[in-house]
Amino acid sequence: MEQDSVYEDGARLPLGDGEIFLRRIKNRDEKHIRIYKKRTENGRVLLCMASGIENNGEAYRMAVKKWLREYAREELGKKVRVFADRMQVKVNRIAIKEQKTRWGSCSLKGNLNFNWKLQERTR
Repeated sequence: MEQDSVYEDGARLPLGDGEIFLRRIKNRDEKHIRIYKKRTENGRVLLCMASGIENNGEAYRMAVKKWLREYAREELGKKVRVFADRMQVKVNRIAIKEQKTRWGSCSLKGNLNFNWKLQERTR
């Protein structure tokens, strides 16, 4: 599969326990890519990518990656709070990174590091 085809309209991306469908929306903004999540009437979850930028796979990749990192920060943060309460431990800081060999780590100071790809479903 060609790298840019991952970001074509209708592409399926793994997310959490399921998947999200990419919806490309053409507009006049040739400098920015706006990404947002939307649920259709039939329950399908879309990751909308609105932009006038054409044929720039790297820009598409970076925009989707940024959105996925923020999504991971929110979702993992919620889970950390639940488990920290259950375990009665204090979490100092949560960092979302892109480690090559780890899914996560922690320090004695209560700092947690997670790989943003944890939100992708493993196939």
